[in-house]
Amino acid sequence: MLVSIVVPTLDGGDMLLRSLEHVDAGRSDIELIVVDNGSTDGSVDRVKERFPDARVVRNEHNNGFAPACDQGADEATAEFILFLNNDAFLSPGDLDEMLSAANGDPSGAIWQPVNLNEDGSVDNAGNLFSRTGIFLHNTDVERSSIFSTKGPALLVRTRDFRDLGGFRADYFAYAEETDLCWRARMAGREVRLVTTAKVTHIGGQTTARILGAQDIRYLVFRNRFRTILANASGATLAVMAPLHVLACLGFAAAYAVTGRVGSAASVLKALWWAAGNADVWRSQRADAQGARRVGDRDVMRPDLRGRFTPAVLWRHVRGNLFRWEDAAATAVRDPR
Repeated sequence: MLVSIVVPTLDGGDMLLRSLEHVDAGRSDIELIVVDNGSTDGSVDRVKERFPDARVVRNEHNNGFAPACDQGADEATAEFILFLNNDAFLSPGDLDEMLSAANGDPSGAIWQPVNLNEDGSVDNAGNLFSRTGIFLHNTDVERSSIFSTKGPALLVRTRDFRDLGGFRADYFAYAEETDLCWRARMAGREVRLVTTAKVTHIGGQTTARILGAQDIRYLVFRNRFRTILANASGATLAVMAPLHVLACLGFAAAYAVTGRVGSAASVLKALWWAAGNADVWRSQRADAQGARRVGDRDVMRPDLRGRFTPAVLWRHVRGNLFRWEDAAATAVRDPR
């Protein structure tokens, strides 16, 4: 097997089957692993009927995206693992482009395609870091070097994934790929955008059905902050942590003035988590820094940095301010 495709799912409906058919998951060089987080809609049984060789890992309850990915990776036997969202559509040709790039890139550990919206516009082409710790979506589809990937289709060398310890299961969901990529860079490995491959991502369909916007924002802000606290060097952290707290307070204010006091409270709750759970992130930091092989001069090279210009700031705020309310409305209106 060349690649193991790991697909976490929870009541994926027709979209799950469409995603797997789109990538031609029955190919002889693909090992298909579906991790079911407690589905009750029969969608996983339909996958098993359509792809009888698929391996299904069943959980009684929703254990979260990151733990499901780790479970699937434990079952993988191929050289590469593709973590594929059940609302992402990757063609066989684009999968081959990713595998070709990975095979020709011995210094690389993780790769992503260009992520497209349903209308064909570019959603993002990976993330760049900033001094605030708020990661910027890269929109330059010709820029192959990125700091971290953005998740609907993430290809990783199986050996590297296991050497890095996989995703941190207690993240549940969100920022687990940022943390993994950051640790890969600390180990001296590269993270790439495959500029010739594209994936269409519906975006947030599963999450918006099972979590409220306030819950999602809590996970996003909590996990991003603990990633910074764990992975930044001491000198970087001294600058980034206070700037990040100020940025988070800015988001909380924006949510409050737009009438979403609960989301503002979620951001503050995420910051308070760091204060009340120092033992957790300090243990995570000890693990991350103990595995470090290169310093932040190499981890945070100039070509991996983004900058908050007024235009970039406005695009970032506009794209994220009502994102999860919009996703929830779409999920309810069009459950697919």
